[in-house]
Amino acid sequence: MVLGLAVLIILRPNVIPYFRDYITQIQPAANATFFWINFAMLFAILCSVKVLVQFDYWEVRRNEILHHHGMLSDLRRYPTAGLQVEKEINDVFEYCLLRSGRLTIRAPGEARAFVLDNVPFINHKEERLTRLLSSVKVKLQDTH
Repeated sequence: MVLGLAVLIILRPNVIPYFRDYITQIQPAANATFFWINFAMLFAILCSVKVLVQFDYWEVRRNEILHHHGMLSDLRRYPTAGLQVEKEINDVFEYCLLRSGRLTIRAPGEARAFVLDNVPFINHKEERLTRLLSSVKVKLQDTH
């Protein structure tokens, strides 16, 4: 759309003279200021992602899966009995880069499945998850 508007202004300068004057004054250059602004924007995005990731994560234990989410670390617990875990590798390029894939978790009694996209080293994570969930931890207490 922007390119079409620029071509329209250049070919028909009498349509919008203000925009024509504005666009002709712009002299783009990849100087040091351009790269510093680019660096600052990418660094701000990286920092915001780093902070936001801390507020939404999953924790897998032997008898339960915990989903921590929100600013105040809200917690949802899901039992692992009858849990179904599926591994999908749909994108070959994504798999070649970081061995990434999609992990789908279906908890018993939940209407929706939990989909974790772009899980790095998916084969290793799925193997560890299967090994961890295959054993059940039982704690006996003496009531006497």
